[in-house]
Amino acid sequence: STAGASGSFTVSAPAVNMGSVDGGIGGGAQQNNGFYGLGGMGGGTCLGSGGGYGASSVGGSNAPTNSGAGGGGASNTNTSGQFAGAGGSGGGCVRAIISSPSATYAYAVGAAGAAGTSGGTAGAGQIIVEEFYQ
Repeated sequence: STAGASGSFTVSAPAVNMGSVDGGIGGGAQQNNGFYGLGGMGGGTCLGSGGGYGASSVGGSNAPTNSGAGGGGASNTNTSGQFAGAGGSGGGCVRAIISSPSATYAYAVGAAGAAGTSGGTAGAGQIIVEEFYQ
């Protein structure tokens, strides 16, 4: 099984992009061919790594809190031909500078992704605002 698309970003004027990146894609999963298949690792972000994979019929690990990362995929049961779960993909990360800021801005932080069957949950995102003066 394969992971879904990672989170992306948009930086609009007057902001200047300062190294924004898409989230990491969650790891693929193994098929059972007489042994337990491993689940996929969760995709990371600029704020943290994804959740760990499940092994030997164990669920995947949750992503770190407020990391925006994907949860780990669950292992499969010992049934031949069965696939384990892929890891969830991470969210995008925006790093931008606004040299002439307005008084208010509209923003959105997407909800954390829901866990699949026995998979780990995604970490919620966060917004950090820093001020710099010259």
